[in-house]
Amino acid sequence: MADARDLKSLARRGVRVRIPPRLLHNSMEHFYKRIKGWSQPADQGRLLDQILPDLPNKIKIAEIGVYLGRLTAMWNVQLINSGKEYEYFGIDHFLGPKKHPIKSGLELAQKNLKPVIDKINLIKNDSILAAKSFKDRYFDIVYIDADHEYASVKADIIAWLPKVKIGGYICGDDYIGGWPGVVKAVNEVLGRGNIKKVGQQQWFLKLTE
Repeated sequence: MADARDLKSLARRGVRVRIPPRLLHNSMEHFYKRIKGWSQPADQGRLLDQILPDLPNKIKIAEIGVYLGRLTAMWNVQLINSGKEYEYFGIDHFLGPKKHPIKSGLELAQKNLKPVIDKINLIKNDSILAAKSFKDRYFDIVYIDADHEYASVKADIIAWLPKVKIGGYICGDDYIGGWPGVVKAVNEVLGRGNIKKVGQQQWFLKLTE
């Protein structure tokens, strides 16, 4: 399904297209670059662009590990511009990674995400405890990017995998040699042969059963 950017790009090249009013109305400029973090269009952006057309028009998303909201900002603008209806949950303890601790993390994330804050449910909680508050098969996308230690990644995958709908996606960041704990946990729980990769380090798996 083409989004507003695709259709506008075709129009600029002289291709005659009809842009639905809802896409024109929902068009929004990105602001993620103003937020500290590591998410990039070539990685996380490509991941969402790849899996989003495969999902229904009404979806639910859980982002595990928000930090200061850079990915949250990027994905919410992409979602708005896609025209899909969605519910977005960002779960984090908001203390920051061990190497990059932060104070008042929730307040900072809320401030950073002000342009889309009405679209987001930010939940300050441990990721494993937070998973228990959602029924199974609730989410269309679960994105895991919290603690990168092997045991933590494995625990997050085990806790959140049942929350993904059949036909939905579990995915995450840092599936790369520099994060051996992430790679080991993903391969061990989900099976190396089942994992697909996009960009430099994004992993994803579509649940089929």
